[in-house]
Parts: sequence; C-alpha cells; structure tokens
Amino acid sequence: MSPELRFRHTLEQVRVDSDACVQFLYAWVAFHAAASKSLQARHAVNENALYWNTVLGALQTSLFIALGRLFDQDKKSHGLHKLLRIAIQERHIFSKAELAKRKAKESPGASWINAYAAAAYVPTLEDLRKLQRYVAKKRSLYTRAYAPIRNKVFAHNGLGSLQKVDALFSRTNLGELQRLVLALRQVHEVLWQYYFNGRVHGIQKPVWTVRALLRRANGASRYVVLPLPQQIVKDTTEVVSRL
Repeated sequence: MSPELRFRHTLEQVRVDSDACVQFLYAWVAFHAAASKSLQARHAVNENALYWNTVLGALQTSLFIALGRLFDQDKKSHGLHKLLRIAIQERHIFSKAELAKRKAKESPGASWINAYAAAAYVPTLEDLRKLQRYVAKKRSLYTRAYAPIRNKVFAHNGLGSLQKVDALFSRTNLGELQRLVLALRQVHEVLWQYYFNGRVHGIQKPVWTVRALLRRANGASRYVVLPLPQQIVKDTTEVVSRL
C-alpha cells in the first residue's frame, strides 16, 4: 500500500472512531441532562429501566473501546499515533503538486486547479510535530484517568469489587472527558483540511456543554447540516422529550 493510501485509510479510521466517541458520549450525557428536567420522562424511563440501563451501559462501554482505539500505539492499530507518524514520515503527500493531482481526480479538466494548488497551505514539519505534541498531552490525560477504566472495567472486567471500580471513576471528570473527545475530533479535522484542501484549520476551544450545543442546534436553520456534537445532542433530547 502506498504512503498516500496508508494515510487515507488511517485518517478515515480515526474519523470513524473520533465520531463514535462523540456520538456515544454525548448521547449518554444528553440523555441524563434531558431526563433530569422532565419528571414525566423519568417515570417513563423507570417503567422500562432494564432497557434504558442496557442502552446507557452499551454507550459507555462503546465510548471507552473507541477511545482506546484512538490512543492505541500498537503497530497494527489505526489510531492517532500511526496517523501522525505517517504524516511526518511521508510529508510529501501534502505538497501542492500532490494536492493538484487529488483535485484533478475529483474535478477532471477543471481550470481552477493550478491556481488553487498554488495558493494552498503546505504544513511544515513543525506544524505536524506540534500536532503530535498536542496528541501526546491528550494521551497522557487518557493514560492517567481513562485507560485504566477501559482496560480493567470495559475490556477485561478484572477489578472484581465495586469499590475498586468506583475508585477508578473517581479520577475522572465528565467535562474533561467531553473536551478530550472533541479535541481528538479536531485533530482529525486539521489533518483532513491539510490533505484534502490545503487549508489551515487550527484547533479551537470547543463548545462542549450540552446546554450550549443544544442552544446552537435549536438556533440553526432547519436546512443547515449540524455539526455532529450538536446533532447528537439535539436528537437525544428530542427522543427523551417524547417519552
């Protein structure tokens, strides 16, 4: 497989897993937020408690499994470590010439391609190293607080006692986890923009609370495609409101 195909394949896998983390986490958080505001919804949930506990448990398990895949450093994995390693080692795939070739495949014979490629941004080695350092900091956070839960609770169930499980969860912070998940999704977006569009797309401070995401979703035009965090919060809130 060529360096370009390896990069594209790994980039797509990172997209799948980072999107999954957003969906699983925000469906779980938005469910609790919406149910806490509606006595009728809480009664409906309690009437079918086994089902809802199954759904919420599956969301939590799936979140930690997908998060683990993103940070996995095994040679056979397709996570952020491998993605950035390919980007740095095969930096030529971001060149203006390679971008022009990709655009020509998308739009054969288009007259704008040469001018577009000429004005494109080519990430420097330092750009990619900076992104790598950013991910390393996020991995340190994951390793400290979330990897033990993923490995000992959801992947292998090896702790045994409820007290030990509670001790692991006591090290976590829900807001911190929400910001972490959204940050990883932005890393994918930065690399995607470099590769497909030759554009700079820096990592921004995310809008991460359920309340803020729902407010933005409700304020958007019905014809606009919502960003994934807004969409999953909106959909989950609407489901709970119908209970």
